[in-house]
Amino acid sequence: MSIQFLSQPTAIKKFTSFNIWAFGVGSVISGMSFGWNNGWQILGIKGFFIPFAIVAVLYFCITKLLIELTSQYPNAEGPQDFARSAFGTTFEDIVYVVTFIDFAFCTPAIANAIGQYLSFLAPVIFNAHITAILICILFSLINYFSIESTIKFITILTCIALLEILIFTFSVEPQFNIKNLIQSTPNAITLKNIMHAMPFAIWMFLGIESINLVSNTILEKNFHNHLKKGYLYSFYTLLFLGLLILVAAGSVIHWDKTNWLTMTINNDHPLPNVLKLALGKDNILVSIFTFLGLGGLIASLQGCSLVAIKQSSFLLRPFISNSLRNKKWGVGINIFIGVFAILLNTTEIIIEISIIGAVSLYLCIGISLLRIKIKMVKNSENQSYKQILFSKAFIYCFLTITIATLCLLALILRHYIYFIFFVLIVILYIFIKSQKNKQKVAHFNLK
Repeated sequence: MSIQFLSQPTAIKKFTSFNIWAFGVGSVISGMSFGWNNGWQILGIKGFFIPFAIVAVLYFCITKLLIELTSQYPNAEGPQDFARSAFGTTFEDIVYVVTFIDFAFCTPAIANAIGQYLSFLAPVIFNAHITAILICILFSLINYFSIESTIKFITILTCIALLEILIFTFSVEPQFNIKNLIQSTPNAITLKNIMHAMPFAIWMFLGIESINLVSNTILEKNFHNHLKKGYLYSFYTLLFLGLLILVAAGSVIHWDKTNWLTMTINNDHPLPNVLKLALGKDNILVSIFTFLGLGGLIASLQGCSLVAIKQSSFLLRPFISNSLRNKKWGVGINIFIGVFAILLNTTEIIIEISIIGAVSLYLCIGISLLRIKIKMVKNSENQSYKQILFSKAFIYCFLTITIATLCLLALILRHYIYFIFFVLIVILYIFIKSQKNKQKVAHFNLK
C-alpha cells in the first residue's frame, strides 16, 4: 500500500498501540455507562441485542476502513483529508461539519451523565444540571492545552474505567440468573422499533473514530502495526464490554414493573441503578462503583471534547487565520453548544443529534474509500474494477454505506426536530463553503 502525506507531520509522534487502544476505548466507554437503557425501553432487553449486533457489524467495517485509509494517509488530521483526496474540497467541508456535530453534541450528553452520577452519589451537594454545565466548561478549557497530556490522562482514566466494570461484574455475580434475561418481556420486535433503537446501540461504540484525529501522533516506526492493533483491540474490547454489560445488567434483576420503570424512564445512570436494585442502595459497593464510574465518563468526555475543539478550529479557519485566536473561539463555541444542549434537559435527544453527525460521517468514509479505490484503478494498468468488486474493502464499504444510510433516514424521519436539525447542518455547510469561496476570490483579486 502506498503511503501518502496530506498534512505536514507537525505532531509529536511517540504513541504506541497501547495508547491508541486506551484513547479509543476511553473515548467510547461512557456508552457502557448510560444510553443503552433507552434502547431497552424501545425493544426490551432481549430485543435490543438485534440492533446491537447490526451496529457491531457497522463498527467492525468502519474500523477496517479507517485502518486502510489512515495507513494510506498517515499524517491526515482527520477524515476530512480522506474526503478531500477522494472528491475535493466540497466533500471535505461536509465531513468537517458532520464530524463537528458528532463530537460537539456527544460532549454535553456525557457531561449530563456525569452530573447524574454525582447527583446519585450526593444529591444534597450536587445538582445534576449545574454540575453538568460546570463539567462541560471545565473540560473544554482543559482541552485548550496539550493533546499529548490529554492522551496520557485518558490512558489512566481508561484503566480506572475497566476496573469499574470488573467491580460491577464481580459485584452482581451472586445475583446472576440468566432466566431473568430470558423471561423478561420483550417489546414488539418490528423493523420500526429496531431502527428507532439503533442510535442507542451506536452510542455503545460511538467515538472509536476519534482515533483517526490523533493518528498523526503514532510512532512512525511500525506505524501500520500500531494503528491496526490500536483500532482492532479497541473494537474488540468495546464489543466484549458491551455484551458483558447488557447480559449482566439484564440477568441480575427480576424485571417487575417497578424495576423496569426505574431502569428505563429518565435514567442517565443505569449501572448504579442495577447495583442498587441487585444489592440494595446502602451497600458500599454501589457508592464505590459509582465513584469509579466517573473515570470512564471523564475519559470519554476528555476525548470527545478534544476532538470537538479540534474540529471547530478546522471549521473556523476561513474566518480566523490566527491559530491561537482560532483555538480560543473553538473552545468558546464548544462551551456554548454544550451549555445549550444541557439546558435542553433531554439526554436522549442530545445523543440522537450526535448520532446524526456520526452516521453521516460513516457514510462519507465508506464513499470516500470507494472513490479512492476507483481513482487508483484509473491510474493503474495492473488493476481492474473487478478486483475492487470482489475485495474485502468493497464489502466493508457496502455494509457501512447501507447501515449508515438506513440509520440516518430512520433518525431524520423519526421526528421533525431531527429533520430540521439536518436542514440546519446543510445550511451551516453552505455558509462555510460560501466563506471559503469569498476568500478564494479575494486572494485571486490580490494577485
